[in-house]
Amino acid sequence: MLVARFADLAEYDACRAQVQSSQRNRLNSYIHVAGRWTARAENPDAMSGRLARWLSQLQQIDARMAGWSRFGMRYRSVVPRRVTMPPDRTELRDWIAENPVFATRQGRKATIAHSIGAGTPDDTANYRSFSLQSGDEEFPTWFRNQIGLTWLPHRDSPGELTAAVQAIVLASATAWNCAWAGAMPGDFAAEARNGVFSKFCSGWMVYLDRTRAARLTLPKGIAVEHLPDGAVLVTTVPNEIFDPGRVEHRTAAEHLQAALNALPGFV
Repeated sequence: MLVARFADLAEYDACRAQVQSSQRNRLNSYIHVAGRWTARAENPDAMSGRLARWLSQLQQIDARMAGWSRFGMRYRSVVPRRVTMPPDRTELRDWIAENPVFATRQGRKATIAHSIGAGTPDDTANYRSFSLQSGDEEFPTWFRNQIGLTWLPHRDSPGELTAAVQAIVLASATAWNCAWAGAMPGDFAAEARNGVFSKFCSGWMVYLDRTRAARLTLPKGIAVEHLPDGAVLVTTVPNEIFDPGRVEHRTAAEHLQAALNALPGFV
């Protein structure tokens, strides 16, 4: 057993705590943004327009958001592995068209969506990746309409990084016409699995479209940006990087979560 390698249980517990702390620090160095929308019928041409706009906006926010390499098999692909920047809409459309998602409809195989992803596997010092799934139907057990972005920020000041993340959340929400979008540092997916910040992947920041924003009642002390179309961007910690280990940050996130739990919608 692993415990037998240590002098006593206390030493084992101390070592385990150190490893877990190191893992948390490593995970918390990443930023994750996720956005979701309801099912809608979009062909690869319409999706390529949204994707081109989104990629351009990301690069305007942070010049390091470039150098994307496509994930997946390259067999018979008509597009290069490296994503052209500025985005080439025809190239994006062909890439999306090459990656359909199939399901059975009325006993027949049918295309219900498209799913793609790209990243920088050879640039770990400036790591970033994104995934996209969009279709005209949702299967909650295995498919969701969503955009996801993960990146390793450089040593920006907390204020600069917070402003960049807010801009990326808004760019993602508007480009993909999201019902909601959220941002968290570190492994917020694990927090969501534990039911901590599960509603709309909230915690640090959350965007809500006007339908959900109109029904939101926020506790005092949480920053809210009201957007021209009636949507809102809510930020629990406006001038710092969110840290779930800090009591005041976690308390603010829990207050936001309580307000979000009263809203109808999907996770």
